Amino acid sequence: MRRILILTCLVLAASPASAVTIMLHNSSGRDCYMATILEPTPENNRKALAACDQAVADAGAGTDAYDHAAALVNRADVRLRTADYAGAVEDAKQAIALYRDLSQAYLNFGAGMVGLKRYDEALPLLNKAIDLNGGEPERAYFDRALAKESLGDIRGAYYDYRKAVEINPNYQPASTELTRFKIVVSPG
Repeated sequence: MRRILILTCLVLAASPASAVTIMLHNSSGRDCYMATILEPTPENNRKALAACDQAVADAGAGTDAYDHAAALVNRADVRLRTADYAGAVEDAKQAIALYRDLSQAYLNFGAGMVGLKRYDEALPLLNKAIDLNGGEPERAYFDRALAKESLGDIRGAYYDYRKAVEINPNYQPASTELTRFKIVVSPG
């Protein structure tokens, strides 16, 4: 006898997409990074954006493509926190143009597309972030789950939320989303 696993999602929650930052070693880059890890209050976000604007300008004047791309990734993270999804997408695109294998840039690009409700476009970006196996992969799985769920792929979303928690059992956004799902095994 074959059993069928049915997943039902209780309510689609409007969780924000998850983003990531990169530590930089130059002075303005370090200031930008440190500002991104502060509590995301409006005042801290304003300070972080100013610090990251400076880091992007300083890195753009240099020859290190990685530092420039990383500063753009960090600014994209701040823009995501302030719901400036178009700005986050633009920063992530520029970061990828400078440094093609930066998983965090793909993650922030995908998160921005989720924020813009362009879920079909977000999926390949989030897949690329996962394939590049960068830091904090649970965030990429979480964002991909948001996109899948919005596109009606409830089963895929469930498994991505579950994978995020498997990677990091303390990752609360995915744990919270999993509470909305009910697994029903039908006989037969």
